[in-house]
Amino acid sequence: MRIQAWLDTPKAERDLNAGATMMFQLNHNRALYNSALQRPERFADKVEYELKKFLKIRLADMSVAEVVELEKKVMPAVDKIVNEPVIDTSDEWPEATVAKGKRADHDLLPPEIQKLWDDNGRRYRAMNLLFNELKAMSDLEPCDRFAKLQVLAKTEQAYREALAAYDGFVLSADEPASAPPAPTPEKPQDEFLVPDGSEESEEDSSAPDDVFPDPEDKAKTEAKINAARKTISKYRKRLSEIQGEPDQRAVSLEKIQNALYVLRDAGAGIAEETAAELASYGLDVAL
Repeated sequence: MRIQAWLDTPKAERDLNAGATMMFQLNHNRALYNSALQRPERFADKVEYELKKFLKIRLADMSVAEVVELEKKVMPAVDKIVNEPVIDTSDEWPEATVAKGKRADHDLLPPEIQKLWDDNGRRYRAMNLLFNELKAMSDLEPCDRFAKLQVLAKTEQAYREALAAYDGFVLSADEPASAPPAPTPEKPQDEFLVPDGSEESEEDSSAPDDVFPDPEDKAKTEAKINAARKTISKYRKRLSEIQGEPDQRAVSLEKIQNALYVLRDAGAGIAEETAAELASYGLDVAL
């Protein structure tokens, strides 16, 4: 509450000594604390950044020690997935089954079960990127890795749950088998942003036709997807241009997060490179 109250105070009215003291109590960095007291005008943004970082951990109802424990739990689990993509039984996941790859009857499964497999392909790539980024950040403090670690933990849980549901689905012999889906273009559905960050094609859509029997509903959903993608492209670029403007940065992050939620509700995806970049800003990219 003290951190939130300090951050809610207008910049011109903030007690920087109080902010620096809270920062020191959290990160125990005496050199940074002394610098903030000696040159408050230069280190004001740094104090704000550090307190926001710890506030995320507090709002997640965690201590720094718990973040360390989370990392010890999640990193080995993801290591096993990215290097040996199977799901095994354990005390935590007693209902899990061994994943043996794509099912032989995959094309006969209901669309929502097939989608579990497709979605996990995206999750797997995102986990791989985040896992390696976190390994490269091993020399940083746990609080500096928290945002990426939190996204990785959510993605890993969603991956395991989806894989268990996919492997455990039983195709009833009494029900008519679904017809195999029509061939689709080779272009991945989640590659909607080109490497230079420019806006995606208006014709791109990651929603399969058979999900929307009503043309009007389909058109509305596609419009929402296109709008969300344009929002992400626009504010992703703006984030790279913003320097020392936390208020504008917060607005950009909020716009991107809301757009990600729209894509999630519509069943659309994002490229793994984009997911990794947005996760580095502390955004929830587990679609």
